[in-house]
Amino acid sequence: MDWSGTEPNAELLVVRRWSIQKGIDLIADVAPQLLKENKNLQLLFIGPVIDIYGRFATMKLQKLVGVCLGSVYSKPEFTAVHF
Repeated sequence: MDWSGTEPNAELLVVRRWSIQKGIDLIADVAPQLLKENKNLQLLFIGPVIDIYGRFATMKLQKLVGVCLGSVYSKPEFTAVHF
């Protein structure tokens, strides 16, 4: 595991910059189904919240983080990422 709690062999979906342009609110809506269909998937949501859609996603994802422990990482603020 690394700073985000991801497993080394996991399939990752990473979304940065939370805005309507990224469809962050829609991704937050379908995330539970994505995780249900793919047990090896981990979701990382990092970066600044840009608009109201990002704020909606923040609320949705906070609930999802609590339900899907270890599969979802959410940090709605600027985050320096080093791979």
